[in-house]
This record gives sequence, structure tokens and C-alpha cells, in this order.
Amino acid sequence: MCSLHTIMAIGINRYFAICRNHVYKRIFSRRKNVIYCMCLWMGATAIEIPNHFGWGGNSFDKKSLMCLYDRTQHYSFSVFWVLFAVCLPIGVVAVAYWRIYVKVRSVRKRVCAVADSTVSGRLDAVNKPIQPKIRKRDVALAKTLFIIFIVFLVCWFPYALIIIIDYYNTAHGNWYIFVVSLAHTNSSVNFILYGATNQQFRSAYSAVLTCKSDNQVLGAETTWNGQTKRSTLAPPSTNSQRHLLPPSFTGK
Repeated sequence: MCSLHTIMAIGINRYFAICRNHVYKRIFSRRKNVIYCMCLWMGATAIEIPNHFGWGGNSFDKKSLMCLYDRTQHYSFSVFWVLFAVCLPIGVVAVAYWRIYVKVRSVRKRVCAVADSTVSGRLDAVNKPIQPKIRKRDVALAKTLFIIFIVFLVCWFPYALIIIIDYYNTAHGNWYIFVVSLAHTNSSVNFILYGATNQQFRSAYSAVLTCKSDNQVLGAETTWNGQTKRSTLAPPSTNSQRHLLPPSFTGK
């Protein structure tokens, strides 16, 4: 349960890093991050507490072959659990990534408009190659965010769905084993997913496997928009609108 809320917290963090960068460091200081992590575990525990006070219960589920909350004892608690443990993270992640996409796309348009306005006498020649490139990057960005969200949704939504629709507990046990295994798979494929869609993650994985130092990872050079930059783990700077576009959103 806490893993789902952690994914939700990551989505919120990325939203502030890109869309509300001017307040990012104030909201996500090291001390506050520790508090946020504690709150995630406390929140997950709070959702489980009603099971110990008569609303719901804990037992061995013979269909999913797991010890977890008793979904057959109180249907209302099952609905409550699905809403706050599954649907809430899915909704927040969807909104966060959508806002990120809208923000980055709008900044790209403004940056390109400024670049176009500085070109004298060759505006038509410049615009022709730029516009298709922008559309391609927008598609790549949408694809990256869509993959991250859709895998999360595909892994957890079937479990939430079967809990809600199987009111009389008549579904075959194999279905429960399948949806529970699929839900747990989400945590297992996350590192593959981020590595496949993010160059910085791939560089970090390579550094770990080849025992490179932290300075080598933090100081690694990346090429973006024809410029060589040194990548860092810090959030984007507010000094320039271009820094609102981290290398991970170039689709490369």
C-alpha cells in the first residue's frame, strides 16, 4: 500500500520540480522529505487501522493465497480501501503527469517563439524545420509520460476492479492470484521502466554496475539541443526557461 502512495509522492515531487520550480527547494528540503516519508507510512498504517476496530478484519484469503484484509467481511471497507489505496494514487499521478506535459509543451513553444523572433530575413526557412521537430518532441514526451502512467494503471486497476465487482465472492481463485501478482509486478518493473525511458537513469545504472564514483555520475556530460551540459540531480534552475526542460523530456 505504501508503495502506491510513494509513487504518488514521486509524481507530486516531479510536478513541483518542473511546474512550480520557484518553491521546490522550500517544499522539498531534506528535513521535510524525511517527514514526508514518515507521513506516507503513517497514512498507509491509518488505512489499515479500522481492521482492528470492527470495520473489516484480517485473515488468510484462500483465493489470493495471502494474509491481508478480509474483503468479504465488510464490503464498505473494501470500497474504502480501493478508493484511498489505489484510486487516489492513480488519480494524483495522472493529474501530475498531465500538468507536467502541458507545462513543458507550453515552455517549448515560448522558447521557440523567442528563437524565431531573433532570426532576420530567414524566418520561413527557420520555421519549416523547427515545427516538425517540435511536434516530434511533444509526441516523445507524451509517450514517456504515458508509458509511466499506463504501466502503473495496468498493474493496479484490475485488482481494484475485481475487489469492487466481486461483491458475492464468486470469482475464481485464479483471477485473484493473477491480479495480485500483476499488482506486485509494478514495483518489480519500475527500475526497468525508468531506465528505458530516461537517459540519466541509464547512466546511473551503468555507473553502479561499473563502480564509478558519485562525482563521475553527477558530472557526466549530456548533449541536449545541440549543447553539451553537465547533468546533476538537482531540480531545474529558474534562471532560464530552458532549464524547465530536463534532458529526460527530450525523448532521446
